[in-house]
Amino acid sequence: ATTVDSQKVEEAVNSFGSVGTGDPPKMNEPTLVEATSNSITVKWEAPPPPPPQQLQQLHVTRFTLFHRSATGEEPLKECFSSGGPDQTEFTLGGLERDTEHCFAVCAVNALSHGALSEVATFRTKNWVECVFDHVEDTNGVIHWLGTNRNTSTTFQNPHLLGTAVATWSS
Repeated sequence: ATTVDSQKVEEAVNSFGSVGTGDPPKMNEPTLVEATSNSITVKWEAPPPPPPQQLQQLHVTRFTLFHRSATGEEPLKECFSSGGPDQTEFTLGGLERDTEHCFAVCAVNALSHGALSEVATFRTKNWVECVFDHVEDTNGVIHWLGTNRNTSTTFQNPHLLGTAVATWSS
């Protein structure tokens, strides 16, 4: 029969997570990778793994990301659960242009969820960029067909070939 030294188990649990619970360590807040007019990509840093002699149940197995709009009073809600401890980036799409969003992340192990990180707030962009390849005209008009249908903007491509870039906002 296998015996477990209860003193070593308690030391391992206490050195990794919350005292006596086996909780994963608290995460640092998510950081911004990229914001577009309708999405925000965040990443987070995985905590270092516990020493190999610690219980397997203490190892982080995945992360849970939480989100809410910064303008509302609703609580943070789970928006993503990673497939493993190496998945540390997520893009949340379908967002409104020029809006703030709050994110927090926690580590998960076989025993429990860790404490939530501090909340980080990021804003979607207020403009949209379009890139047109192989534009043959030097000038043109772009008609915006999205939520702001009445907006149009002009673009210029002085080289006749290559890429033309246009930006616009309301």
